[in-house]
Amino acid sequence: MASTLLTFFQNDGDGGGGLPPGSPPMRTYSVLLYTLPTELLNFFKMSFYLFSVCSFFAVTILMPLNWKHNKELDPDDEGWPVGNFTWPTIGFPSGSLPGNGTSPLNDWLDLINDANSYLSVHLMFTYLFTILTLYFVYRNYRRFIRSRQLFSLELVHSISARTVLVTDLPNHLRGERPLAEYFENMGLAVESVNVCREVSSLKRLLDKRTEALLALERAWVSYVGNPSTVEEYDPEYMDFAPLVDIDVEEAQPRRGRFVVPHQKRPTMRIGWFTPKVDALEYLERRFREADELVKKRRRNGRFKATRSAFVTFEKMSSAQIAVQVAHAPNPSSLTTFLAPEPRDIVWSNMAPSTTNIRTRDALVLILMGLLLFFWFFPISALASLLSYEEIKKTMPWLGRLIDQNVQIRAILMQDLANSPAKVPEKLAQALQAGRAR
Repeated sequence: MASTLLTFFQNDGDGGGGLPPGSPPMRTYSVLLYTLPTELLNFFKMSFYLFSVCSFFAVTILMPLNWKHNKELDPDDEGWPVGNFTWPTIGFPSGSLPGNGTSPLNDWLDLINDANSYLSVHLMFTYLFTILTLYFVYRNYRRFIRSRQLFSLELVHSISARTVLVTDLPNHLRGERPLAEYFENMGLAVESVNVCREVSSLKRLLDKRTEALLALERAWVSYVGNPSTVEEYDPEYMDFAPLVDIDVEEAQPRRGRFVVPHQKRPTMRIGWFTPKVDALEYLERRFREADELVKKRRRNGRFKATRSAFVTFEKMSSAQIAVQVAHAPNPSSLTTFLAPEPRDIVWSNMAPSTTNIRTRDALVLILMGLLLFFWFFPISALASLLSYEEIKKTMPWLGRLIDQNVQIRAILMQDLANSPAKVPEKLAQALQAGRAR
């Protein structure tokens, strides 16, 4: 599939045929199709080589050594030695070790001095496997960095690679000209500057216009169908003026209204006690009114500058310099980042102030802490149901019900007893009994 897409991109050239406006050139997609599968395969190759080398040492050295050292274990005891096994005393005085295990070792020094070749080999291979993992990951990282650099060279002239997102702007730089002069005084050639504006009032008008347009579309769909079942209906050859401004000289004003044969045009009531009006004409008039309000607001509106701006430089190196430079002694003022793709930006988050965003973050952290704190109580109550002894102590009535009902006892004693939540408890019991290794 990747080869098919790559052939299509190469045949299509750099014209960007079929792609949306503002998309990267075709050569960028070709390099991307070459790079991503290659890096994915390199990662799997690195993992295969690493686990192959580790498996070789494990099969040839560690497995025979473990078999020789542990082959005399009692199989009836599920692999846990119970006979002459002694559990080393760590933090307990001699003779006071919990369980039945006793040991002449009294401290960590005796435990280290008691090390044998078996434990030394395991310790050596632990470090060996760690070093091998770091080595293979480092080699794969070097290959990835080289591929990333080659991929970045294909984007050196793209707008996204030359654009920087500047946040926490001070008041004297919240403008296109002052911000451009600031970077040009640093010797960085600026191509364009766009300061984000507070457009919440315009957004309300746009939402109102969109709502009117959708209502008009629903009315037309209910009248002519979607797709239209009326032969005479063709939107491209209708005698209607366009709803939006287009640069077509042949666009003529509406000479009449479209009527489906043998079907009345839809009507609606505007108010409680008003006569019915033509729904299509009324909804079209509402859309035109909302559209005029949007145009008027765009022409005459003065939108307040926000704390964020996008600065596009003439060279990619200038953008990298602008990102790596500390522009203010205060770390929370005039910070720069490489601009993400426009489709990756949540534009509604560009307008709120820094204080507003930090307040939101603090509120989220507080709510998460409260959730984790109060979640402790239902989890503790549920954990008490995993032990039959706890059930008998906390809820005697449930204990009597378990004793009387065979099905409930089977569920609690078998299914819940084998749940993952019981693993720590079983491990602790094994450690106390001196049977865990």
